[in-house]
Amino acid sequence: MSTFHRRMLEAKRAKADRRNRGESIGNHGIRPLTRAEQAALDPETGSWWRLLLETRQSWHFAKTGAIEQFRYATHEIRGDSLEISF
Repeated sequence: MSTFHRRMLEAKRAKADRRNRGESIGNHGIRPLTRAEQAALDPETGSWWRLLLETRQSWHFAKTGAIEQFRYATHEIRGDSLEISF
């Protein structure tokens, strides 16, 4: 048996042993976080609602920014002058 073939078999056995012990291989073995781990990451309770609100606000700001960029680009294409209010 060649050295490469032997190393491949050893790696395959090691992978199977890790899987049998419950260790994750790739993304298949990801476990959900415990409440203590979630609290350590985000100490605020109700953080799901805060995250939802932040996501909605970021979408709104992104949409508003895209609309403003579009308006500015169309003004440049048409050659209109933009008024800058101070």
